Formats: sequence, C-alpha cells, structure tokens
Amino acid sequence: MVGGPAGQGRTGMMCHVASEQSDGIRHQTETHVWDAELVPGQSGRTHRPEAGCPVEVALAAVSGRWTTLLLRELMGGPRSFTELRSLFPELSPKVLTDRFRMSSA
Repeated sequence: MVGGPAGQGRTGMMCHVASEQSDGIRHQTETHVWDAELVPGQSGRTHRPEAGCPVEVALAAVSGRWTTLLLRELMGGPRSFTELRSLFPELSPKVLTDRFRMSSA
C-alpha cells in the first residue's frame, strides 16, 4: 500500500509508508510476512531456511575455499586448467578439479 498507513497489505504482505528523501526520490519498503522468520528471536538465532531456498542454493554453489576466487577469474573469460593453476599456485590440482566438478554438477 504505497503511501498508505503501515499495516496488513494485499496477499498477506506487511507494507510500510513510502518514505521520501530530501532529493524527492521516493522509496517503498515492503516487508513480507515470512521476513519475520529471518529476524533473530530472543535466543539471538533465526529459523533455519529450507534447503530449496534460492539464497541457500546460491550460497551452496559458491561455498568452499577458492570457489569465489576462481569464479572471479573465470568471469573474464575461459581459462585452462594450467592457467588457473599458475594464477593460484597454492591451490592443489585436486581442489581445483573438485571445484570444476562442483561447478558443472
């Protein structure tokens, strides 16, 4: 409910009043009911997300040491196994092979 009072919106969403900065740009913040599950409770912990959560899937895909560094190098274009080994001499051939297998799975 843009510009309306804070409260229950359509389809179970919690909506907030649109805010306007001094530069005249309007921002709308929408809080979904499921957002409350992501806020830490009294114990300081959040609920564990479901395995199929898109964020969990993305984090699992880039988890592991070296993965993000390898992805950074591959964003510039294809590189051979030998090129990547020379860029990361501390990276063992086994780990590099494992990362390639994970990325193609």
